[in-house]
Amino acid sequence: MQDHRRHRASRRIATTTAVVVAAVVAAFPATAPAAPIDRAALVARHMVRQDRIDPHAPVMLGNGQLGFTADITGLQSFPDRYSELAPLLTMAQWGWHSFPNPRGFREQDGWRMIPVEGRGRQPYAWMQSWADGDRNPAYGWLRANPHRISLGRIALTLGDTVPDFATVTDIRQRLDLWTGRLTSTFRLRGQPVQVTTAVHPTLDLVAVEIASPLVARGRDVIVLRTFSKIFGMAGMRMGFTMARPDILAKMMRYDGGMQSGALPLPSLACATASLTAAPLIAARRDAMVQARGIALDHLRARGIAVKPTSANMVMIDWTRPAKDVQAAFRAQSVEIGRSWPIWPTVSRVTVGSTAEMKAFCTALDRVIT
Repeated sequence: MQDHRRHRASRRIATTTAVVVAAVVAAFPATAPAAPIDRAALVARHMVRQDRIDPHAPVMLGNGQLGFTADITGLQSFPDRYSELAPLLTMAQWGWHSFPNPRGFREQDGWRMIPVEGRGRQPYAWMQSWADGDRNPAYGWLRANPHRISLGRIALTLGDTVPDFATVTDIRQRLDLWTGRLTSTFRLRGQPVQVTTAVHPTLDLVAVEIASPLVARGRDVIVLRTFSKIFGMAGMRMGFTMARPDILAKMMRYDGGMQSGALPLPSLACATASLTAAPLIAARRDAMVQARGIALDHLRARGIAVKPTSANMVMIDWTRPAKDVQAAFRAQSVEIGRSWPIWPTVSRVTVGSTAEMKAFCTALDRVIT
């Protein structure tokens, strides 16, 4: 009888618990999972836009190691239009400079005793105002040294001179924070100009692309583009050249028009088809950059000198005959590129797949001991 009462009591408790749970569920209905954040759109809302010079805010590009401030031309053409507190500079973490120190200032010459709770007065390098530097020259010298130095200024020129600022009109500048690309459009002497500026994400490299009818009126400019590497068409030799007709005529004379003017139909068909494959181009470029990064990181970790590159190949200085290194790699069943008489210690290594570049790194550890 007692067990029966306990059983009924347990059922009442279970029923009551179920009712409570149902009430809680009803009070707090399930919510749909939050939609994923469109991060590109979120960042795009904060795109930097300028339609005139802001003397105190040139656009800054960089990668954490290299910094490049750009004016409204996307370059550093008009430094006099900007404040001394916001100059147009190119600086790197490795570019430091110090002014002479004839008075032999030391770090402790800039210390000031500052009260710290629980620790009493402690020495700190601290300036309360710029006037402190006037009263104690050590403060001013220690504050300024060492300092990063501007590595140079890259300016837009027309002929041999920087254009007159008064001839720059219709300014429109946009910094895409998602890609890191700065696009500057304006008119120079009435002609449209578009300048695209970017800093390489891992190298100390500033890339600039200029599009304008003014280019065609300038000095010798040759633009080369190839389809060969990214589509596995290295043996087909398919590409194109853009230049003034007189420059193209000079280039044609080197092969009599046999190669420049006669393209094989299979190459032409493949290249034509590739023009419609923009997603494939992006995917293969991304895969190449990833595979290249594996090799570059491994080479640098081993202390091996590599020339800066944004291409699908790397130039490696072995500091010993490159032909001997090539033979050593071949013994490991890895084939690397050739060297040149004028560059006997340097090899060209074409970027392959991720698996191939990992095999290259494994062979490297056996060749370079």
